[in-house]
Amino acid sequence: MCRYPRARSQSRPAAIAGDIGRPLRSHTSPLDGNAMTDAMTCFARAVHCLEDHADRIDVAGPVGEADLALASTLLGLEFPPSYRAYLQTFGAGAFGTVEIYGIIAGRLPGRAAPSVVWRTLDERARCGMPHRLIPILDSGYGPLICLETTQVTADGECAVVEWSPSIGQAPTERIADSFGAFFLQEIEAAFAM
Repeated sequence: MCRYPRARSQSRPAAIAGDIGRPLRSHTSPLDGNAMTDAMTCFARAVHCLEDHADRIDVAGPVGEADLALASTLLGLEFPPSYRAYLQTFGAGAFGTVEIYGIIAGRLPGRAAPSVVWRTLDERARCGMPHRLIPILDSGYGPLICLETTQVTADGECAVVEWSPSIGQAPTERIADSFGAFFLQEIEAAFAM
């Protein structure tokens, strides 16, 4: 049974069907210490990897500009390009055992995970999460994995960091240089690529 609501005619995102609209370049994993290509290339590579595992993903479906603008307004923050691409492609989703927060079209701010807007506002109110962070994944061992919107590159990408309510304002560890790199890392790990 599908956990995320979606239109009846939508079977899977166009990106999984092979329509990502941009050529893929090779990459090396950040886990082996080599340099990673740009965030959007990493995102495209992750989408490409998912093509072989479409039966093991469950997504809400693409999100349009109106929902993206409303989410940004509600949070008072802008989403980096590779996370916007994730929202426009998947909305929110579970990829194997990994659930990455996002937006379900027409359901903002949401009432529970996987709504990135609900989770961000809830963590700010309950735990004093710094305004600059956007949680995108629950680690399962305590900390949240977040976009750090004050660590922005020239191309608008944000670092991905680990944050725990017990430590207050400072993130504890940088996980990836961008959402695109993080997403690829998670997809490769989830599907042992």
